[in-house]
Amino acid sequence: MVVLNKIYTKTGDAGETALGNGARVAKHSLRVTAYGTSDELNSALGVARLHSEGAMDEMLSRIQNDLFDVEPHPLGEGVQDIQDFDEHFM
Repeated sequence: MVVLNKIYTKTGDAGETALGNGARVAKHSLRVTAYGTSDELNSALGVARLHSEGAMDEMLSRIQNDLFDVEPHPLGEGVQDIQDFDEHFM
C-alpha cells in the first residue's frame, strides 16, 4: 500500500496552477476546467470499454484515441479566452 503523507510543490498556491509549459493560470480558468472535463470523459470511456465488445468497443476506442489528440489543445498557445478558442479550433 502506498502512503502519501505530504504532497506539495513549494510554489505556493495563490489560486493558480502550473501548466505543462510552465505558465501559471487561475485554477478556475476555462483551460483547467477543459483539461479536467476531458480527463473525466476519458476515464468514463475507459470504463465503458471494459464492458463493451466488438463494434461498440472499436467505436469507443476511436473516440478515446481522438480525445487523446484533442486533450493537449484546450485554450492552447495564443488563446486567451473562449472567443479565441472558437477562432482557433472551431
